[in-house]
Amino acid sequence: GSEVARLLHATAGGTITVRGREFRVIDVLDPTQAMIDEPPPLYWRKDHHLSTAGHAFVARLLFQHLREAVAADVAQAAKSAAGNVTR
Repeated sequence: GSEVARLLHATAGGTITVRGREFRVIDVLDPTQAMIDEPPPLYWRKDHHLSTAGHAFVARLLFQHLREAVAADVAQAAKSAAGNVTR
């Protein structure tokens, strides 16, 4: 997991509290290795924040991750529903 996940003790299925509000952790995505493998520039030179290209890259990575997670959930739900059908 990422450094933030370790700092917050965040694990999938658990909960974290931020500013007094509790949130369920559905997953932790660490883009570090994918960003290392991506050609620059993902960051602005002067302030080291994500550049426009960096934001687009993270958005694509997050979309792929969520698409795969949702597809797995839908497949599991369909499998469970098929097992509950009575004839």
